[in-house]
Formats: sequence, structure tokens, C-alpha cells
Amino acid sequence: MSVIPVLLPATIPGVSARVRRGLQHFYRLMSNISPSLAARLALTLFTVPSRSAARRAERLVLARAERTRVHVGQQWLRVFHWPGRGPTILLAHGWSSRAARLALLADGLVEAGFRVIAFDAPGHGASTGFRSNVLLYREALRAVLERMGPVHAIVGHSLGARVSMLMMRTAATPDVRAVALLGIPPDVGYMFEQFKLVLELRQDVCRLLHLEFERHFGGAPDVHSPSDATCLQLPVLVMHDQDDEVAPVDHARSLAAQLPCGTLHLTRNLQHCGLLTDPAAIGVVVKFMRRHCLQRSP
Repeated sequence: MSVIPVLLPATIPGVSARVRRGLQHFYRLMSNISPSLAARLALTLFTVPSRSAARRAERLVLARAERTRVHVGQQWLRVFHWPGRGPTILLAHGWSSRAARLALLADGLVEAGFRVIAFDAPGHGASTGFRSNVLLYREALRAVLERMGPVHAIVGHSLGARVSMLMMRTAATPDVRAVALLGIPPDVGYMFEQFKLVLELRQDVCRLLHLEFERHFGGAPDVHSPSDATCLQLPVLVMHDQDDEVAPVDHARSLAAQLPCGTLHLTRNLQHCGLLTDPAAIGVVVKFMRRHCLQRSP
């Protein structure tokens, strides 16, 4: 995959400009007191998503869903299920997000005849847990797929898109016919670099932070990212906004070019999360799934 320059992002999910300034000030103070403590606290922050309430339009869609729990180890996930006669599509949200953010997309797919499943990842939404990471999310995605399947397609947004690629590389998904990756970030390494830049961490703290990461997760950040796009030997829609303030659009172009059956669709003025609520963008996803899943259903 081509190398994407690491630039200061306009934002990161769940962190407002005001919160960012407060965190920068806090870590400057902590770095002067104890660089090692600052690194440990930074790793904690990197693995703790923020939670937000669902909006009214999202709550109305969620109210029509059946609710259940899927257990993963000692924790459980909140799962939403919209019944339908067609193939099943599993939705995976991004970091510091929740299933509710995908509600309008779920509504469009249900109207098209699909059965739809969405869930709150570990440490997100109504699911249990305080911390989360790519590996926990991957196991959660796999658990929901196995418990609620068969699943015929996956739609992932942001980190949910990246985790979907990782899960499909490491787990058997024989029923999946198509995948849609919306606003996908390059890899965990890029997200880690974003995080450090946003906090304006000192170089000595950054070095200690990398050591803390490797100690906790058994390797550098890029160990947990699939590097071979050819692992997806099925139709893949890569949708990305050219004004995305979180993930670089150049990565989407590179990824789509490497996919054996990739389709790139670029939008304008929607930024990172607008893909989930824009009627035209939702229509593109629905049309893609109808073409590759609905017409092949028994």
C-alpha cells in the first residue's frame, strides 16, 4: 500500500477543538513532571473512546429495531436487528461512535429489503467496557457475525471499516458477498501518529508511548493492520469524501486501485461522517448492495 504522509489532522473522532487544547496543556504539564507517566496516560487515552447520545432521528430508527446482547468474554455488546426477507448486512461504526450513527444507513437498507444488524463496539454506546482497541473490536465483530449470521455483506465506517478488513483477513466469512468501506483510515499506525500530533507530545514521551504500546499489544501499531488488500477477493465499495478531515482521501484511491474487485466513489463537502447521513451517499451504498447481494439471494 502506498505511503501516506502523516500530517496534522483537522480533528480526531470524539475530540473537539476545545478538548484538544485542554489535552495539549495537560500533557505539557505531565511531560514536565514525569515523561513515563505522561506516556502511560496517553496510552490510556488512546484506548478510551468518548461516548455520545443518539440524536432524535437516530433514536426513531433504533426504536424500530429488535435488541439483544452478544457476550464476548466477560463483556456484552448491544446489538440492534431490523428483520427483513433479503440478505443480511452487518454495520460497523467508527471510533468514539455507536450503532446509532449508522441508523439512517440502516433505514435505507431495510427499505431496500435487507435484514440489517448493527452493534455498539466494546466501550462504545450501550455496550459494556471502558477501554477499546482494534483487537477487541475485531473479536466483537466476529462474535456478532457468528451469533447473528449468516451475514452476506458488511458496511464499515472509519475504524469499523479498518476492523472489517482485519477480521476478514483472519476469520472465515464464506457467506459474505460484498463489502463497503466508508471513510477508511490507512492503518493503526497512521491513527497512532494522528493521536500523537493532535496532543503535540514531546519526542521523549512519544518514544516511551511506543514502548508502552508494544508492551501492551505485543508489537508496533502496524502489526494490527492488514497490509495486503488482495485479501478481499469480492466486490468492495470504497467510498470517501474528498474533504475528509480525519482520513486522507489519497489512501482511499490507493486502496481501491489495489482491490481485485474494488469500486471507488468519491464525494464532496460531506467530510468524515456526512457519508452516514447524506441521502445520495446512502443511495450509492444501497445500490451497490442490491447489485451484489439482493439479486443473488435465493
